[in-house]
Amino acid sequence: MKRIVVLAGVAALTACGAHGDHGRHETLPPTRYLSSDSSNYPGAFLSPDWSHLYWWQPNGAGTDLWMTDTTFTHPTRLPASTVLGGTPLMAWSRDGSQLAVSTSDTTSGVSALLVMSPDGSNPRRLSIGNGLYIPYAWGRDNDELDYFTTINGAYASFATSVTHG
Repeated sequence: MKRIVVLAGVAALTACGAHGDHGRHETLPPTRYLSSDSSNYPGAFLSPDWSHLYWWQPNGAGTDLWMTDTTFTHPTRLPASTVLGGTPLMAWSRDGSQLAVSTSDTTSGVSALLVMSPDGSNPRRLSIGNGLYIPYAWGRDNDELDYFTTINGAYASFATSVTHG
C-alpha cells in the first residue's frame, strides 16, 4: 500500500513539471514598491502616459482628488471635491491633455463638471444647471464631452463643447 501511495505521489510530481517547462524558468519583470504597507488608495488610477497617479481621498465632508508622480514624492491636492458616494467617475481627453471630473460643493451637494489640465491647473466648471453630472467620454476632437445627468429623477446622456460650454 505504501508503494502505491509513493508511486502515485512521484507520478503526480512528474506530471506537474512535465508540461512546457523544458528547463526554462521565466522570471517576473522588475518591480518597484510605490507606497507603504498601510496605504489604501481605493479607486486610484494612472494618467494615460503612466507618469502620475490620481486618487480620491476622504476629507470629512466628502472626498478630494489628489495626484502625485509615481515616486510618491510630491502629492498635490487638485481643485476637485465631491460628496458623491463611492469613487467618482472621470474621463481623460483622447490626447491626455485634459481631465473631466464630477465635482460638487460639499455644503450644497450641487454637482458640476470640472475640466482641468492633468496637474490641476486651468480648472473650468462646465455648470449646465442643477443636478448630478458624471463625465464618461470625450469626442475625437477633444472638445466634446459626453456626460450623464439627472433630469426629473431620471438619467439622460448629453454632450457639450468644452470650449463653448
